[in-house]
Amino acid sequence: MARLVQEHAFGRRKLDKLVLQNGLTVIVLCDASAPVVSVHVWYRVGSRHERPGKTGIAHLFEHLMFNQTEHLAAGEFDRLMEAAGGDTNAATWVDWTFYRDSLPASQLDLALRLEADRMQYLTLDEHQVESEREVVANERRYRVDDDVEGFLGERLFALAFEGHPYGWPTIGWMEDIHALTIEDCLSPHVDPAKIDDHGDYIFVVVQALGEYRPERELEPLEVDFYLGPNYVVSCHRQPLAAIEHFRGRCQRDERLLQHTADWLLHGLLDGLVDEFLPVVDAMDEALDQLEETVLRRPDGRSLQQILLLKRNTLRLRRATTPQRDIMNRLSRGEFPHLIRPEAAIYYRDIYDHLVRVEYLVEALRDLADGALNTYLSVLSNRMNEIMKVLTAAATVFLPLTLISGIYGMNFAEGVVPPFDADWGFGLIVGLMATLAAGLLSYFRWRRWI
Repeated sequence: MARLVQEHAFGRRKLDKLVLQNGLTVIVLCDASAPVVSVHVWYRVGSRHERPGKTGIAHLFEHLMFNQTEHLAAGEFDRLMEAAGGDTNAATWVDWTFYRDSLPASQLDLALRLEADRMQYLTLDEHQVESEREVVANERRYRVDDDVEGFLGERLFALAFEGHPYGWPTIGWMEDIHALTIEDCLSPHVDPAKIDDHGDYIFVVVQALGEYRPERELEPLEVDFYLGPNYVVSCHRQPLAAIEHFRGRCQRDERLLQHTADWLLHGLLDGLVDEFLPVVDAMDEALDQLEETVLRRPDGRSLQQILLLKRNTLRLRRATTPQRDIMNRLSRGEFPHLIRPEAAIYYRDIYDHLVRVEYLVEALRDLADGALNTYLSVLSNRMNEIMKVLTAAATVFLPLTLISGIYGMNFAEGVVPPFDADWGFGLIVGLMATLAAGLLSYFRWRRWI
């Protein structure tokens, strides 16, 4: 839904300004003189939001936005535009970055769908970033280094705005183009939680948790954040329920987007940390079921599940402890130029949440050790019971074997009862049965069996 906030004449036509529930501003100018539509998407970010040593990021991402998304393969954006009879382009300047799509009016839905897709679901891989780096470097050589007008324009801005962000080029200095922190996002290795201070922005690495399954190892997911004065950029390799949920909240309540960037980062981090407690509860419930299974019928599968639970507990602890230290740094005013005091106190709440999770993880680890000891004790007791039964059986049959062995030696004389007596065999069998029953009764009386 959109809310009309401004309406005024623009020549002979009318210009409408609307605000969507997610905070996106839409300006509509109707011109029916030609059956075409032009869609412009403007972002309030440009080269002035960068810093010395890290110039050219906005321009590089302008190029990367034409690459693949979670739903579109590399190059498919341009192919769909060309198939619809349209064309597209983009530009970056000191204060803004914009993307333009021009195509037949009947294909307006296509343009909006493609822009929304790359706005939310852009994906990056190392090959694409390196390829676009080289494209940007060649563009700089062509437009600046090998062009007199471009070279003089760059030097003029550097002298006119010395000490001001307008002074560095939008395309970036050549030495900066190949030295961006984007590698931290593209590394396939899951980095431990950390925070890096780059002056005008901070780079935060945290670990999120996906869906917990008792039969599988817990795999922490790396999430990277860039926090600047008026922006938050997140990077993750697969959809995360916490971030999708927070995006949905922002779409339902536009007031959330009216806060500053530090509030937005808090909301994202809080959502990720909130996913820890359900995982701990699920692991606790799985451990309770394992304990019941161990006491009722322990087997090799129970042992594997207990050891898997211990490994998952260790992984969870390794993910929690570094993030607790990060939240402590964010909450104690270490970055006052990016996190205001009124927002820092809410980061303390995330810190307290992680302290509680860490305590529960330690308790869960002790319970897992207890479950393993219980499993070993139950197996030992079962072995003792089996050995006791086997020993009792051997003890019962030992005198019976002795009697049958002696009586079976077939002595012709002096044997009681005689071999030729009709009642002899029955007497011996009765004696053996009586002896066995007597031994079993004695064992039962002594509570040995």
